[in-house]
Amino acid sequence: MTRPSDSRGPDAPLTEEALGDLRRNLCRLSTPGLVNAYAEAWQRCKLGIAGKPPRAECIQELVQVWKALRKQR
Repeated sequence: MTRPSDSRGPDAPLTEEALGDLRRNLCRLSTPGLVNAYAEAWQRCKLGIAGKPPRAECIQELVQVWKALRKQR
């Protein structure tokens, strides 16, 4: 996933345009592809060293993959 190109800060959520792109890319994946994307997103959402929380965009990606999986099942 690419980081936002504007100067909104390191923990800024994805823009509406970036979310739309993510949704379009996810709808093209098969179920095994979505399962793999979910596992990767989940890994990025684990707490970091010293309990540092994940970035907002990582959480948004995890939620979008989860929603795509729910639609397919």
